[in-house]
This record gives sequence, structure tokens and C-alpha cells, in this order.
Amino acid sequence: MSKADPGLFSIEQEGHSAQWGQAAAQTGQTARPVQGAQTGQPGGRTLLRLEGVSKRYGSRQVLRDLNFSLPAGRLIGLCGPNAAGKTTLLRLIAGFIPPSAGKIQRSETTISYVLRPEDFYRWMTVADALEYYGDFHRDFDPGKARRLASEARLSPGQKISRLSQGQKERLCLLLALSRRAQLYLLDESAAGIDPEFKRDFRRFLLANLPTGATALMATHLLKDFETLFDAILLLRNGQAEFYETDDIRDQRRQSIEQFYLEVTAHA
Repeated sequence: MSKADPGLFSIEQEGHSAQWGQAAAQTGQTARPVQGAQTGQPGGRTLLRLEGVSKRYGSRQVLRDLNFSLPAGRLIGLCGPNAAGKTTLLRLIAGFIPPSAGKIQRSETTISYVLRPEDFYRWMTVADALEYYGDFHRDFDPGKARRLASEARLSPGQKISRLSQGQKERLCLLLALSRRAQLYLLDESAAGIDPEFKRDFRRFLLANLPTGATALMATHLLKDFETLFDAILLLRNGQAEFYETDDIRDQRRQSIEQFYLEVTAHA
């Protein structure tokens, strides 16, 4: 068997520190800092910090002067309109692409990026995918991956190209969660999974994330994942705004989707 491109699988990076940048929403509510993200506060361990990070593709400015840190132990939804820069931000954090300006500090934070189904070769089987992940990641737990694959009813000999879209996405997810990482990056990783698994997604994540790990998940499915996130990071107009989901529900008396639609309508 020939090896897959290690660039698709190898994303252990270094650097980090603390402090969420704050941005005012057009609705009149100020974006709140992550609880515990400020240096010296209880539970203030941070995994990664962006300082003045911008990303430009030619003349198009995608992200502009982002300043925030990601804290440990959170489930954070990354949302925003189409072309707001969600995938770009995840790829910057993972180290796949460099910023046009600014820097991303990671200490010894290990990052696990959930692959897309199209990142696998068509000839690969489920067993091949597990083997390749093990080849490229020393922190990969093959026993956990086999258990999760069995729970998902994925047989080792099944060809990935013949799986349904939902099965492919679940395979990508379980491979990423079988790494012993501190930060998990998910890019629309649940768009094709079945409704039953969507309802159980929070339990699945909590059961398989290591203690103190954070998941940052880009999604448009805010209605489906209303109870999943304890915070959302909203991208619009090249800027990032952070909101605690409890504040949205308790203070604004809105669902996450209602709040998002209201905020983005003023963009």
C-alpha cells in the first residue's frame, strides 16, 4: 500500500497563551469573553492564542485582526454566513495555512483536525483508514477507533467510497476523536449524519473527548445542535465575536438560531 499524503494527517503544532478579544454586536449586546479565559482567573488554562491574525487571498480580505484565545474544556460552535471564513480559521488554527499577518501561539497543544471524506483515497477501506491514522499520529488509540467503528456498524473491510455520506462523516469523526489531543477542530462534520445520531451528538462528544479538551465545530445546523454548544464564536465582516449560550437563552430569551439570525441580519 502506498502512503497517503502526510499533510492530510499530521497537525501537531506548538505555541499558546490567553485572552479573548471582545467585539460589539450590532444588536447592542457586547460579545462576552470566555469564562476563565483571562489570565489568572479560575479555570483559565488556554490552549491557543491568536494575536492580530489576518488572512487575505489576493485582494480579498477574509479575516481581519483577530485577537482571542481558546480555553480548555469547552464545546464551541463556529458560525457565520457563507464565505465568512470558518474553514479558513480552522485551517489557520490547525497550521495548514499561514496567516497573512499576526501570529498564532500554541504551546504543546495537540490539535486533531477532523478530515473530510474526500481526503481519503477511493481504494481505502475502514481498516486502511485506521492504519493510516496510526502511522501518522503517535497519540492515536487504535483500540478506541475499532470500538467506535464497531459501534457505528462500520466493518473493517468496507470501502470508504461505498459508505453513505453520513457513514463517511462518522468515520472521519471517530478517527479524530481516537487521538489523545487537547483541541479538536470540526468543519461541518455532522452535516450528513442521520437524525438519530445528531440527537445523540453531544453525548457522543462528551463521552469521547479527553478531560479538559475543547471542540471547535463549524456548522450551519444551529437548530439541530441547540443544546450542544456552551459558547458560539461568530464570524462576520472578517471579525470574531464570542457569546456564551447561557446568556443568549437567559438574558435574551432566544434560541441560538434565533439569536444568530437576528445578529447576522444587521451585518
